[in-house]
Amino acid sequence: MDRKDIANRMKETIQRHHPDKKLTFTEDTNLSDVTNLDSIDVVEIILALQEEFEISMTDKEVQNVTTIGKFIDLLSDKLR
Repeated sequence: MDRKDIANRMKETIQRHHPDKKLTFTEDTNLSDVTNLDSIDVVEIILALQEEFEISMTDKEVQNVTTIGKFIDLLSDKLR
């Protein structure tokens, strides 16, 4: 799976859990800056991504992920 495929699946998963038509999805997007997205929403998105990609991520791995691009990097590493 290439980076573009990961990004597309990630975007679809995030939009299912946070259906905001104004959400700009770029590699520089920071989930903590998304309007109306609280820490519980972020946890739900992380769980949904783990299910979508059939992987597991530790709290330590996720805590340093601040942008969509870094999330894609983490997912890409997990899928190798």
